[in-house]
Amino acid sequence: MSRIINDFALSQELVRNIAKQGEQEELRHHEQMKGVQNTFPNRVNAVCCTIEEMGDPFADQTGDLFVLDTRDIADSKVVETVRAVEQLGKDQY
Repeated sequence: MSRIINDFALSQELVRNIAKQGEQEELRHHEQMKGVQNTFPNRVNAVCCTIEEMGDPFADQTGDLFVLDTRDIADSKVVETVRAVEQLGKDQY
């Protein structure tokens, strides 16, 4: 316990020394960096645009099993397996 407290105290001293030297950017999490903050809204907009172009995959009432990003319809054997997977697992158990 004493070693952990000592390590923590040393790390806090290191943080204070870095802050005094003006290297504040190194103390931040990588997601707090300016480049990441600028990129995030662009990625959110790209996802929103894709959903708008392809339509809401959860509003589809066809009953088909398909890949969300390509809209490829799954093979009938795959559909049967997916629909029966819970029972298959219980049988195997």
